[in-house]
Amino acid sequence: MNEAKPSADMAVAPCRRRYPDDFKRDAVRLVTEEKYSFKVAAEAVGVSEKSLRDWYAKLVPPPAPCGDDATVAAREQAAPQATQTGRDGTWNLKKSHGVLCEGFL
Repeated sequence: MNEAKPSADMAVAPCRRRYPDDFKRDAVRLVTEEKYSFKVAAEAVGVSEKSLRDWYAKLVPPPAPCGDDATVAAREQAAPQATQTGRDGTWNLKKSHGVLCEGFL
């Protein structure tokens, strides 16, 4: 029987590397505690930036919510002079022209 043998010019797919959890935590620590950028930290430990970002997403807990009062209604209640206008959701302050012009008249 003829067995197919890879020729010298055929590209061989690289093996997927597996890294221990301690290595991943140390790499993520460079970003979180040492304030390295993802790019520099990935280069320092010899992995792709995407791998480091994936580890970061899995290992770092999401930030805590701002609280129950972090709603639009609560912001409007806390700052009644603010009104949300525009399709882009920008905030405009009422009477800002008068406040900005005080002392110039």
